[in-house]
Amino acid sequence: MKHPIATLATCLMLAVTALPGCGWGILGGGGGGNNNRVTIVGSLRDTSVSDIVVLVFNVDDEVDDEDACRECGGLPCDIDSGDAVVIEGGEDNFTLERIEPGALRIVFLIDSGEDNAQIDDGDQVAILDDPDCQLGDVLNRRTVTIEDVELDFEEVDEDDIDNDRCRNNDDDTTTTTDEGFCNDDPPASGRARADEIRVSVTDDDDDDDDDDDN
Repeated sequence: MKHPIATLATCLMLAVTALPGCGWGILGGGGGGNNNRVTIVGSLRDTSVSDIVVLVFNVDDEVDDEDACRECGGLPCDIDSGDAVVIEGGEDNFTLERIEPGALRIVFLIDSGEDNAQIDDGDQVAILDDPDCQLGDVLNRRTVTIEDVELDFEEVDEDDIDNDRCRNNDDDTTTTTDEGFCNDDPPASGRARADEIRVSVTDDDDDDDDDDDN
């Protein structure tokens, strides 16, 4: 079984050939293209012992004007479309760049199933709570800062990742159903909780640097 870093590195090197299985985006670069300027920077409360994959999903198709934010949303309906970066064991910081603006959902993954940087049966996940709806509608040219994230992983099974759960209008996609869990501290099982989530306008100098690199 390949190590997650090896798998991600293979996808990164072969991205130009559009190999199947690398649909989560280029490591560290996001998958949304050069016009997208949403950057996500974060830190863990505790240094990671093992490698952790950070996945960010655009879930605009799962919310509407009356429900612009799902503070305790579950796994996205399309779990194969996330952009990804790895927090290596012994590290506690991460950055994702060029993320598509909109409603975002962030999932932390211990890739113990098929070891492919995607959510599979047997993997362990922690879905980030967003109690203040900071991620409900992130505009372009914004930086999302997620500080001091505490993680409580829970193993997923086939029912959790079956895409039919969304087509069948089954909204129970969270990893826990305890009433009021989204406002609890520490996080519930299968959830992640940050001390602070804030969104700020990206510094123009940062954008200029990105443009110079392209």
